[in-house]
Amino acid sequence: MRAWGGSKEQPYLPEVTAGWDARPWEGPQGDGKEPGWYFPDRTPEQFAAALREAISWMDKHPDQTIAERTLLVYAWSEFGEGGHIVPTRGDPDGRYLKAIQSVVAASGATRP
Repeated sequence: MRAWGGSKEQPYLPEVTAGWDARPWEGPQGDGKEPGWYFPDRTPEQFAAALREAISWMDKHPDQTIAERTLLVYAWSEFGEGGHIVPTRGDPDGRYLKAIQSVVAASGATRP
């Protein structure tokens, strides 16, 4: 969130990450990449809070983003990188998708 910022000439689309844990790609049994950083303790509540922050940022900075108030969500199905919102065995009820639905509905956003 600290990096969010744009201008009329170069508008910015805030990005919200659903998680990051690249350990499946690291080490000898992965792609052999060097160990990096990760956030394994993600929750739908944290994700919803980040979505609310992105919407709030767009509301407060309309001159720094596009008129359509678009934000990017990482990612639908990056299972190997721990960034997924698609329902899984660990989240069969789709709590990450429900977080998006709840935050968008509360924001008053409408469909085109």
